[in-house]
Order: sequence, then structure tokens, then C-alpha cells
Amino acid sequence: MKVNYPNLPLNLSIKFSILLITSSLSMLNPAKASGPRVDYFGTSSVKVNAANNANLSANKPNSIAMPKTSETIWFEQVDSLVDKYTPSEADKVILSRPFNQEAERVTQWIKTAKKIINNYHNLASQLKQITVPESNTELKEYISLTSEWYADSAQVFEDLIKPRKPANTIEELQEALDEIKSRSDNLSKTKSSLMSMDLSLRKTYNVHIAKQDDALQQYVNRK
Repeated sequence: MKVNYPNLPLNLSIKFSILLITSSLSMLNPAKASGPRVDYFGTSSVKVNAANNANLSANKPNSIAMPKTSETIWFEQVDSLVDKYTPSEADKVILSRPFNQEAERVTQWIKTAKKIINNYHNLASQLKQITVPESNTELKEYISLTSEWYADSAQVFEDLIKPRKPANTIEELQEALDEIKSRSDNLSKTKSSLMSMDLSLRKTYNVHIAKQDDALQQYVNRK
């Protein structure tokens, strides 16, 4: 039986998509140990990230005492850009809270999603522009994959909020939801791989973790 959904400002299929995705994402829990730290796709990465961060900190000296090699400077540029475009704490709340059938919350969600889309596209573009030390192929591959991750993440948000026809059947709606969920799951897996790649490269080139994740640096530099 066909079920015709009304053409609301945010049509029903998009609204259900958002409800589904926000229940399974942790994109606003910045993966602060390394790699793409602004990630919404995959809640399990938080524990993995914390463990990797602990292992890295235990085996490497603190960034304050480490030499400024070309690789260190490069990673600091990357970290600075990622931090610049990280969603604010308010953004995180808006994107993760339930709608509770409140039109204002839906509007705020869309506005915040548009902001993140713009930030992610800017970040993806600027990451590609950072000069890789001595044309290092490992770092070049890493930054290319990281840039693509942010571009792909932005595309998921774009697909969630773009105008579309309301679903005519429950099956059609479920198919759309499954497609978005599959993409978010794939992004989660890719993010985990990028995090491992980031940690491995920092270890290889003796590069400290990002200052936002360095407890000692935060203590020394606190105001």
C-alpha cells in the first residue's frame, strides 16, 4: 500500500534519515588522538582512539621537548587546520540531540549541517595545498586520503539536507535510510584506518601528537 507523505519544509524521508544517522554517529566527538579528528561516523572509534593515544604518549616524548623537523612542522600545519574547522561544542550538541518534533531544532540542525559542509569542503581543499616535506610519498598519500575523507563526509551531510521527493512507501523510505547508513558505516571504517595510518607515520617520523590532545602542553600553555 502506498503511503503518501506530505511535502514538509524538511520532507519526511530526510527527517527520518537524520534521526537514523544521528542515533549512530559520533562525528562530533573529535578523534583527538590523530588523523581526521572531526568525525561523526562511528562511535566505536572513540575507545580505539583513546587507547592509541595512550600507547603513543607512553612510547614517545612530549611534544614540548621534541625537535622541529620538517615532518613535525608539516603535521602541526595539518593539526592546526583540522582544529580550525572542528565543530564547536554547541555544534556537537545541536547535531546529536533529538528533534522531539520541534521545528526549531530541525532548522538548527540543517543550519549547523550546512556550516559543517562548508567547513569540511574548505578543510579538504586546504589540506591538499600543504606542501609535503621532500615530496614524501607516504605523507602525500596520507593527506590525500584524509582530504577525501572530509569531502566524502561533507557529501553525506549534503545528501541528508538536499531537497528530494518524499518517500511514497515504507520500503522506499527504508531503502534510502539503508543507503545513508551504509555510507556512514564505510566512513567509520575508513576513519579508523586513517587513524592507524596517522599514528604509524607520527611514530616513524618521531612526531608528537596534536597539541589539542597533549595534556602536558595544555597544562603548560593554559591561561
